[in-house]
Amino acid sequence: MNDTLTASEMLLTGKHGRTGEELFRPQDFKVTIEVTLDCRKAIEHDDLSRTVDYCDLERVARSVVEGESCALIETLAGRIADMVLHNHREVSLVRVTVTKLQTPSGAQPTFICTRDRVAESLGLYDFDPGKVVHNLATVGGISIPLLPERRREELVVEARTHRYVDQPKEVGRHKVHEEVSSSEVFTEDSPFHRLRQNVQALLSQRLLQQQQSYWGPNPFSFNDVVLQKFLPGSIGVTPHREGRSKINLFCVIILCGDGKTAICSNRKGDNPIFLDTTPGNALLFRGLGFMGMGAEEDQPLHFLTDVTSERITFCLRQRVGEKTQWKK
Repeated sequence: MNDTLTASEMLLTGKHGRTGEELFRPQDFKVTIEVTLDCRKAIEHDDLSRTVDYCDLERVARSVVEGESCALIETLAGRIADMVLHNHREVSLVRVTVTKLQTPSGAQPTFICTRDRVAESLGLYDFDPGKVVHNLATVGGISIPLLPERRREELVVEARTHRYVDQPKEVGRHKVHEEVSSSEVFTEDSPFHRLRQNVQALLSQRLLQQQQSYWGPNPFSFNDVVLQKFLPGSIGVTPHREGRSKINLFCVIILCGDGKTAICSNRKGDNPIFLDTTPGNALLFRGLGFMGMGAEEDQPLHFLTDVTSERITFCLRQRVGEKTQWKK
């Protein structure tokens, strides 16, 4: 059962903005917090301890608005929403509305931030879908924290039980060089099967909220998955694209090890934009079909280099056509 409790239009004062005057002169902000939770027991027993005290919502909003300065009301709303979820496990969704009442132009900008526990329920970290879509469109890829540490460690243990097969050192018409071994067969009870399902669910929940039209057919239906292992001293993979058969989104989840991954402007690796390759992060690259892109050149060139310790990644692709990899 989903009930809603709202602390409406709280008038608070803080120092937030981008100009010097805004950071030194207190301004008024109007904040509304709306939380979703199950209040049946609170109603049945008329018991405040079985619900959320609206006074606590006011305290959270006040502590954030009167606390550390930030440039954006988006940040302000996000901090309030995150703190509400952290303080109240019974809340399944929170929506925070922040309006800045005084601005140099006289406008009163409003931002609405919504947070839920979808990522948490899937055993993953959440991410900013707007930032992801922006980077996919402008840069071609982005790195996001995805795996909680305990889950990452468990996946590394499982990955090391797999049998890896050395791959050709030169592939494709562009003669891409690589030093990698891979494992492509998984049982249906494999934790990697569950990880694939969880990632698909989170990407669908978050990225389809941005624009359904940004994506090609059946987005995030990853039917081509592989574990890849790079040994210390491996050359990694020279600049390459995923190819015309890969659509929508290509995801590389870093389980362990060191290595530098970058998006580049040509097959020489010029103008590299390096991505954060911290273990537990996922690297997302756009594929064909994203925002109507249909040319192979629309896929970003990227490479892996400087592998200094055993690097294992779990790669998820959406291939045109079916590919069965799950054994009973």
